Amino acid sequence: SSASAGASAAGGQGASASSGTLKIEGAWVKASKGGMTGVFGKITNSGDKPVKITSASSTATDTVQLHTTTKGSDGGTKMEQVHEFTIEPGATLELKPGGDHIMLMDMGCSLAAGGATTVTVKTEDGASLEFKPVARDYQGAKEEYKGEGSTSATADASASGHDHSHSHDGGHDHSHSHDGHDHSHEGHDH
Repeated sequence: SSASAGASAAGGQGASASSGTLKIEGAWVKASKGGMTGVFGKITNSGDKPVKITSASSTATDTVQLHTTTKGSDGGTKMEQVHEFTIEPGATLELKPGGDHIMLMDMGCSLAAGGATTVTVKTEDGASLEFKPVARDYQGAKEEYKGEGSTSATADASASGHDHSHSHDGGHDHSHSHDGHDHSHEGHDH
C-alpha cells in the first residue's frame, strides 16, 4: 500500500514543475533590458536525502550562475557565485532578491514583463528540473543593479522633452484655426 500512496503523491505534483524529489513553485524572473537578470522561486526537496543543485541553464543565455548574497564588511551586500545550493530533506530553498538566486548573464535579448524563459536546474545526482519563470517588473535590491537607476532617469527626462514638443504641436492647431478665419473673411468680400 505504501507504493501506491507514493505514486498518488507524485501524481499530485503535476500542477507545478517537479522532477524526482524537487518541486518549484512561484517561479519568476526579473524583467530586464538585456545583460543580466535574476531568477527566483521556491524549490522544495520532498525526499529523505539532501539534494545539491550544482548548475542551471536557460534558453535565454548560455551563461547561467548560482549566486548567493552576502553582507560585506562595509555593511552593504554583494553577490557571490557559488557552485551548489544544498536543500535538506523536507526543506525549501527560497530564491529571492537580496538572497540566493539563479543569475542569467550575458543575455543578448531583453526580457519584458509578462514574457517567459525556460530554466533548467541540475542536481549532483544527474536529475534536472525544468520550469518556466514569468518575467515581472521588480523595483528593489538597488545595490545589485546600480546601472538601471541612471538609465530610467534619462528615459524620464527624454519623455518630458517629448511632452514639451507635443504641446508645441498644439500651437500649430492654433494657426490652423486662423486659416479658417481667413476663409470666412473671403466669404465676406463675396
